[in-house]
Amino acid sequence: MRVRRLNREVTRLYDAEARKFGLTAGRANVLVAVATRPGVQANDLVDPLSMEKSTLSRNLARLEADGLVEGKRVGRGRHWRATPAGETRITEMYDDWQRVQSAAKDLLGALEAPLLARDG
Repeated sequence: MRVRRLNREVTRLYDAEARKFGLTAGRANVLVAVATRPGVQANDLVDPLSMEKSTLSRNLARLEADGLVEGKRVGRGRHWRATPAGETRITEMYDDWQRVQSAAKDLLGALEAPLLARDG
């Protein structure tokens, strides 16, 4: 129960920050993952993002509808990249995201903080 409560508190921090930019924390993470891996296929993001394929697909569809990413069909799959608008959104969010990262580290304490440093 404590772990779930802690998870909810950390999620609230990130979601509140992402909302300022018209995103959820999950969509912000997907946007950054796509931007740092141009041409990536969705299947290659499932593990790094610890996200179910269906959740990732919904997030990509929403980001695409918002004009922040685009998927180009190549063969059977789609290769994703951030649009110029997506790149701009990441730049706009950067300082605030660093601030919320610090707040999350403070909330979790010194023992849990290294977990946040993994993969971004």
